[in-house]
Amino acid sequence: MSLSHLSIAGRIYCAFAALIALLAMLVVVAWLGVQTLSGTFSFYRGVAAQADEIGVLVDQLGRTRLAFSRYQVTPTAEAGAGVVARLADLSTANAAVSGLTPLGEQLADYSAQVGQMIALDQDVLTQTTQMQQSGDAATAQLASMIANASQSANLNAKAAAISGLAMQQLLQTRLAAGQLAATDAGQFAAAQDLAQQTLATLTELRSIFFKTEDVAQVDGVAAQVAPFAQTMVGVHQSLTQRQSLGQTVAAIDAELAAAYDGQLADARQAQQTLGAAGEAQSGRPA
Repeated sequence: MSLSHLSIAGRIYCAFAALIALLAMLVVVAWLGVQTLSGTFSFYRGVAAQADEIGVLVDQLGRTRLAFSRYQVTPTAEAGAGVVARLADLSTANAAVSGLTPLGEQLADYSAQVGQMIALDQDVLTQTTQMQQSGDAATAQLASMIANASQSANLNAKAAAISGLAMQQLLQTRLAAGQLAATDAGQFAAAQDLAQQTLATLTELRSIFFKTEDVAQVDGVAAQVAPFAQTMVGVHQSLTQRQSLGQTVAAIDAELAAAYDGQLADARQAQQTLGAAGEAQSGRPA
């Protein structure tokens, strides 16, 4: 039906109806725009929060590295407890960030490896203390035997010479043992060779003496040198194992750092993208 056939009132009603329909369309379009903009900024807030959380993880990893470096310089029980505490905080924070749960396994491995290193360091400390005690006792007994022999009326020149050689070898053995390093197999072999030379010299010295007390003195020295040499083997094994653990820890640390840096970079890129989209949707210049 043509509008010309409508009354004036009908025409007015039609005009108002068209206007209302147009306004309704504008409201719907505006509502959809607001919803889209709201969703964009909601995502933006979520990504921004995640970026902040990952930034905290990066900071905590740095603090953990610093604590571990301090422990490496001074491997005390207190410093070790500090590393363990930092790792526990890092693991808890990591578990709270969505999308980073898989890294929890690496953090657990990190903590386990560090725990083994701390335990090994305590073993090395115990073993080196035992070596120090055995070395001190052997040196003191051999020095006493040499002093007594030099004051004896029946000075045995050969025994005196061999005793001096044994003392020289013992001191060289202790010096070499004190410089053991896991990365130097040749140094360990040299220290072991010196220990065996010392024991061989003591055996030769024992064959010269006939008096029971003299033989007992030599046996006393040998009884200290033998466990010294055996403990040295344990120290070297512990140091070698610790070096291997250190390499594993370094690899895990590098993987975690790369993962966190990558996640942080992705979150910041998403922030920029969503921010630009929100500004475009709101009509503001980017």
